[in-house]
Amino acid sequence: KTLFCYNQKMLWYWIIAFLSVIVEGFAGFGSTMLALPFLALFMDVREGVALLGVNALVTSAVLTFTQRKRINFKEFFKIVFLIVPFVPVGVFALGALSRYQGALKLVLGGVIGLVGAYDCYYVFLKKTEPKPLKRPAQLVALFSGAFIQAMFSTGGALITLYTSERMRDKGEFRATMSAVWLATNSVAIALRAIFLELYPQSVRVNALKGLPFVVCGLLLGMFLHKRVDNTGFRKAIYLILFFGGVATTAYTLATIL
Repeated sequence: KTLFCYNQKMLWYWIIAFLSVIVEGFAGFGSTMLALPFLALFMDVREGVALLGVNALVTSAVLTFTQRKRINFKEFFKIVFLIVPFVPVGVFALGALSRYQGALKLVLGGVIGLVGAYDCYYVFLKKTEPKPLKRPAQLVALFSGAFIQAMFSTGGALITLYTSERMRDKGEFRATMSAVWLATNSVAIALRAIFLELYPQSVRVNALKGLPFVVCGLLLGMFLHKRVDNTGFRKAIYLILFFGGVATTAYTLATIL
């Protein structure tokens, strides 16, 4: 029975990892945000954060290396300089605020879902680009995203509220975001491993077993990225934000109720 439960858990992890990484390969963000609510149905949240953190590190490393010529280094260094100091705070908060994970995720899901719905309303109904956020709101989204990214690796949607206004080209956006994730995830994973002990041997083994599915999903996402123009890409970004927020909110409400 124990072996059956383990195999069932890993099967769902492989499926969810594969599907979510397609989004990462396509957009440069969103895999953990979309995957964690579903993965948490089959395993502990901390284990899910650990596994998805490794996936994000692998995908961001591949995208950063292969798309390095498209990186906007001015924005990259600015973003990393602003958010990396928040990473240790978020990592330690994961341990200290574990009892409040539900409330934090509910707020996160609600904010992301509302922003995604706002953007989709403008693009799909009013047939125009949504009004950009004011500068203070962009910075709040950036800092909040850094905190959530360090805790759950799901803060990418908030950070993109800042970066999507700064970079309009799809290739530049994906490459720069991937470089940002590579920097922040490297720091976050190191801190989680040292101080929270999130990477025992069992998690490391499971992460290695899932790598083939991650690579396949990444390659498919990169293929799709080449087939979509900038306008279609931005519409896809808004949909990812909306459905990511809905998934996070729905999962959190289900666990609370």
